[in-house]
Amino acid sequence: MKDFGAESETSPLKKVLVYRPGDEIKQIRNAKKWLFLDIPNLKKMQEQHYNFTTAMKIEGIEVINVETKETRDIPNLYFTRDYGFTLNRGFFSANMNKVRKKEELSALNMIKKAKIPIISEKLTTQIEGGDIIFLNSEIMLMGYSKRTDLASIFNITKYTSKNIIPIELQKNFIHLDVVFNCISEDQCLIYKPALKKEFLSFLKTLKFEIIEVQEKEQKTMGTNV
Repeated sequence: MKDFGAESETSPLKKVLVYRPGDEIKQIRNAKKWLFLDIPNLKKMQEQHYNFTTAMKIEGIEVINVETKETRDIPNLYFTRDYGFTLNRGFFSANMNKVRKKEELSALNMIKKAKIPIISEKLTTQIEGGDIIFLNSEIMLMGYSKRTDLASIFNITKYTSKNIIPIELQKNFIHLDVVFNCISEDQCLIYKPALKKEFLSFLKTLKFEIIEVQEKEQKTMGTNV
């Protein structure tokens, strides 16, 4: 039964959880620590967030704003993709890197308030949602490198019937979604230096049109759409 199904990157969106950047951004003193190129402009971020959520509402998408009272050491909280992913049965909570552990706990509280069931058991392997991409109706990709352990694939198989394919990343890239993403059922954005040739060949066998992202674009999360 597909009560919470979101096992697609390109199907029409019906309901979404969002987090509006707030006071946690004001506390950033060291941009590189949190993987920013520079100290973010909070006013601009909030304007962009408003424009984005407004556009979704115009399209008939139900937008649920989640909030947290905790603002210390969670400047990446608005990257809602990272702290888990939604399967047909409910929310699979990430087991995040220790740098973002407080963020994970804040996110779990927000998910519970939204009354979405959390289906993942207490995990012993590390996994972050930015490494999960639904390639098509049958295939799920799981990137593994710094933030996700290869062994995490065995935890996910309990909750989905999809064929899960592990994708090894070069060590200096934290998530699969910063080097690869789907923009339609047969088109994808990709930063080739981060991925192995076998993966590119695999995409071609599936008849994907590959749109290459250059290094300058990748540094500003050009594939993370």
